[in-house]
Amino acid sequence: MSCERLVGRNQHRVDFRHVIWSLVRKPGAFQRYVYRDDLFPTVTFRRAYDALQTPHRGTKGDLDDLRILHLAATTMESEVEAVLQLLLEEDARIDLDTVKAVSVKIVVG
Repeated sequence: MSCERLVGRNQHRVDFRHVIWSLVRKPGAFQRYVYRDDLFPTVTFRRAYDALQTPHRGTKGDLDDLRILHLAATTMESEVEAVLQLLLEEDARIDLDTVKAVSVKIVVG
C-alpha cells in the first residue's frame, strides 16, 4: 500500500481495513470514534450509513454498517459499492443479507 505524504499539523489518514476488525467486535465504539468519517471509503458507503441510521439509529445501525464495511474489506470493495449504489437508487432496504443476496445475483447473472 502506498499513500501520499501528509504535510502539516493535525493531518491523519485512516484506512478502514486496518480497524474494521476491532470495530465489528465493539460496535458501540464506532459512534464515538474520532476518525469515523474517514472510515467510509466512498460517498456511497457514507450514504448507506445515513440510510441505515434512519430506521436503526444508534448501535443497531452502526453494527449493520460495520458488517457491510467488513464485507467490503474481505471481498471486493467495488462490488459492495455497486450493490449499495443500486439499493440506494431503488430506495430498497439496506442490510448485510440484502447486500450479499444482490451481490450474488450480480456475479451470477
